[in-house]
Amino acid sequence: MSRLRRARRPSAPLLIALLALFLAVDGGGAVADAAKRASKLIHGQRIAKNSIPLNRLNESARSSLLKAAAGRSGPQGPAGPAGMQGNVGATGARGPQGEPGPAGNYDGRPADGDLTGVFPDLELDANTVGGDEVADGSLDAADLGAGNGTQSSGGETILPGTCHDKPLTLSGLSGGFDDVLVVTGDAPAGAAASVSAHHDAASPGDSFQITVCNHGTAPLPRPDVDWILLAR
Repeated sequence: MSRLRRARRPSAPLLIALLALFLAVDGGGAVADAAKRASKLIHGQRIAKNSIPLNRLNESARSSLLKAAAGRSGPQGPAGPAGMQGNVGATGARGPQGEPGPAGNYDGRPADGDLTGVFPDLELDANTVGGDEVADGSLDAADLGAGNGTQSSGGETILPGTCHDKPLTLSGLSGGFDDVLVVTGDAPAGAAASVSAHHDAASPGDSFQITVCNHGTAPLPRPDVDWILLAR
């Protein structure tokens, strides 16, 4: 009775030798042809989903996929809330000076403030200047009163211990008994004298009496008396 022998699987060295013999006989053309046929054997259904990375695709396929993923632009969304106010910027450089404007015309306009009258004929209004606003030593007799002058001596001599009155009438200058007459006189050196003025009670309001008194022990020639009328 004969025995059946089981066919033995070819060993690895044998397979390598057969592959080398095949390549030697057919060359590289057989390998390329085999690769081409093998590429056509892979169908999309045999590839697992999400298993091919983007870098395995060619440029055309990647461009198509990216355009499809971008989709169409949607409508513009609502405006967002206003941001916080920024810090104040630095002050810019000063610009050039502009051209002078046309001269104004003030003719006929009434004055205001401390002035009175109509432009251009303006003057200080009454009681607008005080003593603190007057420069020292800037006023003279004419600035201080309604009038001023000098009463001459007339050649009289005042005996020691006596006084001499002499009237002074200021017609048109003094308006009443409230006016004040300020008087000064230059007596000789070494003489003791005084000068004063008062209204003459027996005369109108524009009449004064100027009195010079000799307080010395020798006769005194009556001096000239300077006077300033302060009208109230």
